[in-house]
Amino acid sequence: MDKPEVLLFDLYGTLVDPLSVDTELGRLFGASAGRDLARLWRAKQVDYSFRLTLMGQYRDFRWVTARAFDDAGLSVGAVDTPHRVHNADRSL
Repeated sequence: MDKPEVLLFDLYGTLVDPLSVDTELGRLFGASAGRDLARLWRAKQVDYSFRLTLMGQYRDFRWVTARAFDDAGLSVGAVDTPHRVHNADRSL
């Protein structure tokens, strides 16, 4: 039996800058909060993905990203309600 050929690459940080969203977040929440939010959001995406993997649980990227955004937004004081978080996430 032939072995399948597989191509694997790292999209984020290699082809796409995940922190480039800080400009839009700055427009929505203020420059400083937008910058802090972008960095914390990405860190939480990676952290949540890592923890879910360790627990043997799968969640799609949208689920992980939304929860990371909620947590990061509340942590930096950039958002005041889940509704505002939801609307900000949809505009990005």
